[in-house]
Amino acid sequence: MGAKQKPGQRKQSIQAPTGSRVARCLWIIDYGTQKQEYKGVAKDPAREIAFKFENVNDKHVFDEAKGPQPFTLLYPNFGGMKYTFSEYQGKKSKLWEMIDSWRGREFSEEEKLEGLDMETMLKKPALVTVQAKPSKNNPAIKYSNITAITNVPKEMGKVAPLTNEALFFEIGNMKNNQGMTQFEVFEKFPKFIQEKIALSPEWLAECVKHKYLPKTEGTAAPATNEEDDDVMAPPDDADAF
Repeated sequence: MGAKQKPGQRKQSIQAPTGSRVARCLWIIDYGTQKQEYKGVAKDPAREIAFKFENVNDKHVFDEAKGPQPFTLLYPNFGGMKYTFSEYQGKKSKLWEMIDSWRGREFSEEEKLEGLDMETMLKKPALVTVQAKPSKNNPAIKYSNITAITNVPKEMGKVAPLTNEALFFEIGNMKNNQGMTQFEVFEKFPKFIQEKIALSPEWLAECVKHKYLPKTEGTAAPATNEEDDDVMAPPDDADAF
């Protein structure tokens, strides 16, 4: 019998395999404008973005009814570094440096002028570096965090498809390339993601404009995309950046 969890004690999370792991972009999340601070000092609010990756080859039985499921990791994680929307203007932002590393090349001058449609990054393969890091509040508890993202070398071959449903969420986008409205995507996120989005003035304005009230408190985990169950690895051009 395993050790019992005491009241108020935070449960140790199941750690994903560490090191370089093959993944695909599962979620892209526009958090809207959020308060910013650095070392306790308030900074100008900025619009934040986050990604969730599915480690396609690393699986664990989280639920006996579902069988082996892949690990999924949010990047950047809560409480750590933040990515904010920024254009190429002189010095590149951390977001664009990360995307350059992910794509395996820098943006051309023409691409910089055109800008990047962030939705095109959804489902793209990536080589993510995973490390087990201790909790700031309780060093005895460790969590799996992504610390770097790079391009998948061609010699590694085709990357397996996603198991879970890919989601692109952009505030103000009434219908994404998947045919879902921003409100339909919002309903699929877990409660802690919904709560952060709800802090942004852009989301509040959209809810008022469209008279939207959340129908759920969020899902516990990303839903399995049944349509992907028998899908073979996508053709090479689908993975090209």
